[in-house]
Amino acid sequence: MVLQMIRRWMLGDDDGDDDDEFGLIDSLTAERLSHRTDRGAGWRHVQQLMHGSDTQCYDILRMNQRTFEALCKMLTTRYGLQESENVYIEESVAMFLEVVGQDKTIRDIAARYQRSLDTVKRKVDDVLSALIKFAADTLKPQEGEFTRVNPVLRNDDRYWPFFKDCVGALDGTHIPVRPPSRSAEAYKGRKQEPTINVLAICNFDMKFIYAYVGVPGRAHDTKVLTHCARYEPFFPHPPSGKYYLVDSGYPTRRGYLGPHRGLRYHLGQFARGGPPVSARELFNRKHSGLRSVIERTFGVWKAKWRILDPADATAATTACDNETNSTIVFALTSN
Repeated sequence: MVLQMIRRWMLGDDDGDDDDEFGLIDSLTAERLSHRTDRGAGWRHVQQLMHGSDTQCYDILRMNQRTFEALCKMLTTRYGLQESENVYIEESVAMFLEVVGQDKTIRDIAARYQRSLDTVKRKVDDVLSALIKFAADTLKPQEGEFTRVNPVLRNDDRYWPFFKDCVGALDGTHIPVRPPSRSAEAYKGRKQEPTINVLAICNFDMKFIYAYVGVPGRAHDTKVLTHCARYEPFFPHPPSGKYYLVDSGYPTRRGYLGPHRGLRYHLGQFARGGPPVSARELFNRKHSGLRSVIERTFGVWKAKWRILDPADATAATTACDNETNSTIVFALTSN
């Protein structure tokens, strides 16, 4: 677009001289072409990932070859992702996966795939748009989710039958972002690092069934949950008689079971201080062990997608950007 504007400006020059007086056309064209010295390099890279080592494919794209091929086919047939004359579906999806899986910048991807910056940005946006639709269909309880007992729970005598009506665990986690300077303070939480607060619910298969993304990091977990429960139409309220496990940051109320306050709760406290000494401490210990499924799920999720790691978050966009939110939603659907 900038190049077109400069060309129009030069063609409309009053003196009729259409020379590039400042060398702007040459410099912008060189910028676009600098990433395309080896046409076809990106497709060869994708072909190697698809048909070479399955381990290498997983290391780079964070999924195996079979899953990658299935994802490409699904995004095409069900969610409208289209290839262009010069960029195939598989290459577009691979570029996106390297951004979120390896925390690569758009410039890094342009160099590896030998594409212009504009092409990479456009293709990443196209994949994100398709994945938003995918997330809407995936990030929700499956049919019968709350009526059947999860085998993981039933087969663990540490928790069965004591938590037989539990249908999952709910918690919040913070994702590092670079917020707009005008509202940076709103994104600083307890650790004074800019984040967004992501509320999520998972089942005992360590699969997310709900996520609410984009709340500035200063917001308290309880306020986020209250907002979702009251105003979000797709929030999965637990059925009557069922409940989610929550930690002490949330109030205990119908449908949300928290621990006894003022007593030992975290597993590390029992490891250092000995076994429970009362019925309430015993409840807390079992509650903590079962609720840890949400913490383990967050951990696996962040380890898989490097863009979510605060130590590596170089490619993250601003916290108010839909691209950040949709990237996180995609990662949630890919557990």
